[in-house]
Amino acid sequence: MLDRRITSLSERDATLLAEQLELEVNGAIAVAPSAIPSPRVRVAELLNGSAPDSLRGLRQGERMSAIIGERLAIRLAVETVSSQRVRAEIGVAAEVIGQHREHCAAIVRARVVALVALRATNREALAFKAEMTAAARVGLDWPADPSGRVFDDEWHGDSATAIFLESAVANGFVTAMEIR
Repeated sequence: MLDRRITSLSERDATLLAEQLELEVNGAIAVAPSAIPSPRVRVAELLNGSAPDSLRGLRQGERMSAIIGERLAIRLAVETVSSQRVRAEIGVAAEVIGQHREHCAAIVRARVVALVALRATNREALAFKAEMTAAARVGLDWPADPSGRVFDDEWHGDSATAIFLESAVANGFVTAMEIR
């Protein structure tokens, strides 16, 4: 429903813009009509669908002014509908998250455990690599880790892993001590 309203208002705005451009090309100068509703009144009319065509019977300059006012009202109406849609979407998202928070928490905790285990295994791999390098007395390329990056010991502050872990702590799924 809200999407249809936005589409309808956007189509009306495009039609009015075309007419406004045509009036400008013909040299029309906006002149305030004797009676035109305020943009807020017009927004309410546009949103409830009972808006009359307030642009009929106006002289060219008055029509230009009315079009400018109408386009402002349309922009405000679209912003209003968009914010209503966003609030509705946020409400639905919050409800879904609330209903599934425990399952989400379990998944996040399992991922944190896996990352902490990976870090421990990486530290073990680094120690083993250092041992083998010392024994061979030359640098060694590892078959499954030619870049050496898989064996990185720490996660950097802007890495996806670091951001995930910080978020897991911030949202109360794990404590900072659990990821140290």
